[in-house]
Amino acid sequence: MPEVPEIPEGPEAPGQARAGFAGVGFQARWTPPGMPPERPGPLPPLPRPEPMPLRSPSYSVHVTHDPIAERLFEQRIVLAHGELTEQNVTPWCAGLLTLGAIGRQPIKLHLSIPDGELGAVLTMLDTLDSLTVEVHAQVTGRLGGPATALLAAVTRRRGSPNSLFRMGEPHLTAHGTTEEVLDQQEQNRRMLDTIYWRLSDLTGKEVDEIRHDSVRGRHLNVEEAIAYGLVEGI
Repeated sequence: MPEVPEIPEGPEAPGQARAGFAGVGFQARWTPPGMPPERPGPLPPLPRPEPMPLRSPSYSVHVTHDPIAERLFEQRIVLAHGELTEQNVTPWCAGLLTLGAIGRQPIKLHLSIPDGELGAVLTMLDTLDSLTVEVHAQVTGRLGGPATALLAAVTRRRGSPNSLFRMGEPHLTAHGTTEEVLDQQEQNRRMLDTIYWRLSDLTGKEVDEIRHDSVRGRHLNVEEAIAYGLVEGI
């Protein structure tokens, strides 16, 4: 067998392969003495990274269509269900104003408001007063507290067979200095008087009687509410 030539030893330049070998990848291949080492072939192309899917920003809002709300809007119906708060009064008033602007047919307002904040009640009262179309109110659950005054700003008023009514005063709180608390109390008294006057005009009863029934929290069923003058019928 032929003798395998010895690999010469010697200093290596940095980055240069040893004599007799050519570096290809991670393997060394022997070449005869005196032959230049083979140049490594071109490296395979690196795989291209997959494109990242587009993502919506975290603050984007996905708008979905509510077929029930759209159907009610087409029928000119506004559902006012829940506590009459500053948060709820905005969409309810927006619905009333929109329907009042796009048509002349009556708006059907379904009321189920067990209680309400004094400021929110006055906001909705002002909105109802500003409409130039008829508003037909239907009490479909409980109507209580200062929210009963909403009946004074509609064209027709009816109750459901199981509807309940509660005369009542709002729960009021005041914060600040003594002078600020006194100013808030005076403002609340004027707003509450507005509620009592509207109910007095609606029912034909004296303001003092309305105030007395509200302080003691009088409850009425639909027949009693008709006799009281809150609604016209069932």
